[in-house]
Amino acid sequence: MLDKEINQTYAANLSDGKMEKISTDPSLIAHAMMEEDRCVVAREISKPKSKRGNRKIPDACMDLGVRCMTDFEFFRVRNFRIT
Repeated sequence: MLDKEINQTYAANLSDGKMEKISTDPSLIAHAMMEEDRCVVAREISKPKSKRGNRKIPDACMDLGVRCMTDFEFFRVRNFRIT
Protein backbone atom coordinates (compact mmCIF):
# COMPACT_ATOMS: atom_id res chain seq x y z
CA MET A 1 0.00 0.00 0.00
CA LEU A 2 2.78 2.46 0.85
CA ASP A 3 4.46 2.09 -2.56
CA LYS A 4 1.18 3.11 -4.22
CA GLU A 5 1.04 6.31 -2.12
CA ILE A 6 4.66 7.20 -2.84
CA ASN A 7 4.19 6.70 -6.57
CA GLN A 8 0.86 8.52 -6.66
CA THR A 9 1.82 11.56 -4.59
CA TYR A 10 5.56 11.94 -4.98
CA ALA A 11 6.97 9.94 -7.92
CA ALA A 12 8.11 6.50 -8.93
CA ASN A 13 11.80 5.61 -8.81
CA LEU A 14 12.95 8.29 -6.37
CA SER A 15 16.68 8.36 -5.64
CA ASP A 16 17.91 7.56 -2.13
CA GLY A 17 18.52 11.28 -1.58
CA LYS A 18 14.94 12.17 -2.52
CA MET A 19 13.58 9.33 -0.36
CA GLU A 20 15.57 10.72 2.55
CA LYS A 21 14.10 14.16 1.90
CA ILE A 22 10.47 12.97 2.04
CA SER A 23 11.37 10.92 5.12
CA THR A 24 8.32 9.37 6.77
CA ASP A 25 5.71 11.63 5.14
CA PRO A 26 4.20 8.83 3.01
CA SER A 27 3.96 6.54 6.07
CA LEU A 28 2.15 9.26 8.02
CA ILE A 29 -0.33 9.82 5.19
CA ALA A 30 -0.87 6.07 4.65
CA HIS A 31 -1.58 5.65 8.36
CA ALA A 32 -4.18 8.44 8.21
CA MET A 33 -5.83 6.71 5.24
CA MET A 34 -6.61 3.64 7.31
CA GLU A 35 -9.64 5.16 9.06
CA GLU A 36 -12.11 7.84 8.04
CA ASP A 37 -11.81 10.03 11.12
CA ARG A 38 -8.03 10.47 11.01
CA CYS A 39 -6.35 13.72 10.12
CA VAL A 40 -2.74 14.67 9.41
CA VAL A 41 -1.43 17.68 11.36
CA ALA A 42 1.51 19.36 9.65
CA ARG A 43 3.37 22.64 9.80
CA GLU A 44 4.11 22.61 6.08
CA ILE A 45 2.47 25.13 3.79
CA SER A 46 0.87 23.95 0.56
CA LYS A 47 2.98 24.45 -2.57
CA PRO A 48 0.98 22.74 -5.32
CA LYS A 49 3.66 23.29 -7.96
CA SER A 50 6.29 21.34 -5.97
CA LYS A 51 6.98 17.94 -7.47
CA ARG A 52 8.64 14.65 -6.58
CA GLY A 53 10.76 14.83 -3.38
CA ASN A 54 9.83 18.48 -2.82
CA ARG A 55 6.11 17.65 -2.48
CA LYS A 56 4.46 19.08 0.64
CA ILE A 57 2.29 17.05 3.02
CA PRO A 58 -0.90 19.14 2.54
CA ASP A 59 -0.73 18.65 -1.24
CA ALA A 60 -0.09 14.91 -0.98
CA CYS A 61 -3.00 14.62 1.46
CA MET A 62 -5.30 16.53 -0.88
CA ASP A 63 -4.35 14.23 -3.79
CA LEU A 64 -5.24 11.17 -1.70
CA GLY A 65 -8.38 12.57 -0.05
CA VAL A 66 -6.85 12.67 3.44
CA ARG A 67 -7.86 15.49 5.78
CA CYS A 68 -4.94 17.72 6.74
CA MET A 69 -4.66 20.80 8.95
CA THR A 70 -1.98 23.03 10.44
CA ASP A 71 -1.00 22.75 14.08
CA PHE A 72 -2.79 26.05 14.81
CA GLU A 73 -6.01 24.77 13.22
CA PHE A 74 -5.69 21.63 15.33
CA PHE A 75 -5.31 23.68 18.54
CA ARG A 76 -8.38 25.72 17.61
CA VAL A 77 -10.49 22.63 16.82
CA ARG A 78 -9.46 20.98 20.10
CA ASN A 79 -9.99 24.21 22.11
CA PHE A 80 -6.38 24.05 23.31
CA ARG A 81 -5.45 27.00 25.50
CA ILE A 82 -2.22 28.06 27.20
CA THR A 83 -2.85 29.88 30.45
